[in-house]
Amino acid sequence: MNSINSYGALILAGGKSERMGFPKPWLSINGEATFLEHLVKVYSDHGVDKIAVVLNNAFYSDPWMDHIRNIEKHSLVIKNDQLGKGRLHSIRIGLEKLKDTEFVFIQNIDNPYIDSKVIDALRESANPNGVSIPTFKGKGGHPVLISNKITMSLMEGYNIRDTLHNVFDEFERRYIEVENENVLININTPKEYSRMQFGVHN
Repeated sequence: MNSINSYGALILAGGKSERMGFPKPWLSINGEATFLEHLVKVYSDHGVDKIAVVLNNAFYSDPWMDHIRNIEKHSLVIKNDQLGKGRLHSIRIGLEKLKDTEFVFIQNIDNPYIDSKVIDALRESANPNGVSIPTFKGKGGHPVLISNKITMSLMEGYNIRDTLHNVFDEFERRYIEVENENVLININTPKEYSRMQFGVHN
């Protein structure tokens, strides 16, 4: 691996967005950039060494090619055409491209409101033996920051029946209390999306 200070970001956008009824990666945030463009920019601007995006293959198509070209300037897009294998499969194929980094942020597409203070807090408390998890009022949120030990464990012992939480159970968890309640957000339905468009986010 490159150095003990190397960081990657894995943005998970490989789902079907069935409850939303529209591809979540291409929803706009505050009427400007798409969720995916915004997330890539936040991590890129914050000096994350490598960014990988796992994208549903169906969403890598003509209607969104301008957005995709913008994203590919700063990240590697991995098309997922095996959605039936589940979320951990998406994580594994993304981590395969980031295994030379010491730490990786795992970022869900359904929470585009990440900010630099949360990224800094996780970096400052990076756990070399496991995972750092942001919390707001004691409740765990996202993104999480995993060490290369977890990355390599997933590379060597992947099992489609596992969840990421099952994997974390094998490692040390470090909880980081932050002041931003947006770490708890999950946008999966039109109602949730509409509410957040008019809510408070940093």
